[in-house]
Amino acid sequence: MAWRPYDNLIAGELDNTVPGKVTGWLRFLGMEEQVGLGLTHEQEVAITGVACEAIREKDPEATITVNVCNSFGDYAADPKVHLGPIYDRVFTPLAYLEEVAAADVDFDVVGVQLYFPARDMLAIGKILEEYTRFGKPVHITELGIATGGRPASSPEQAERINRIEGLWHPPWSEKVQADWAEWFYTMCYARPEIEAITWWDFSDPAFIATGGFVREDGTPKESYHRLRALLRGWGWPSPS
Repeated sequence: MAWRPYDNLIAGELDNTVPGKVTGWLRFLGMEEQVGLGLTHEQEVAITGVACEAIREKDPEATITVNVCNSFGDYAADPKVHLGPIYDRVFTPLAYLEEVAAADVDFDVVGVQLYFPARDMLAIGKILEEYTRFGKPVHITELGIATGGRPASSPEQAERINRIEGLWHPPWSEKVQADWAEWFYTMCYARPEIEAITWWDFSDPAFIATGGFVREDGTPKESYHRLRALLRGWGWPSPS
């Protein structure tokens, strides 16, 4: 059954006087737990189409990005999903995009989130190549690599951290982060279909606690200097 937000609704104004169209705003009380909407795959694709249509109608010049995370789709092998029902066919990000494309959803950019890809750079390059097959530019919308491992309170948690976040070459450090970033940016720069990369976040404390290019005190890490050197070598305007 779909989630109903009545108990969390604080205020709002909606106008449904125009047939087939609802406009307005709603404000909700935050919830302690995340909510799964229980959508079918068909509903997920349909709501993507509705959102893209609404954006295009409001601003025909807008760049519309359909964004996916868990880019390798490992969870489908279990099968597992983060929230909601598990169907016989678990959507991987690529399967979802295939259905979106088949439904002729009007969008401009494929967005890919990439965190802690503990794989060889060749494997990362191959999965990114898969996302180019939709004939649209690819934006790396979120990307983060730590400069140190997270402490674990138990062997079970340590196993989970290593499985999800993984290791790449030696344990994560400022040098390993810089190596990874230099290799990744170089690979992406060589692919014209990858048009943008957003590192999340630029400074610590980042989404991944030690994932910034700059420490909390504002001093740059090795990855900052490596990326700056790359940009200079590619003829970009000199960053500060």
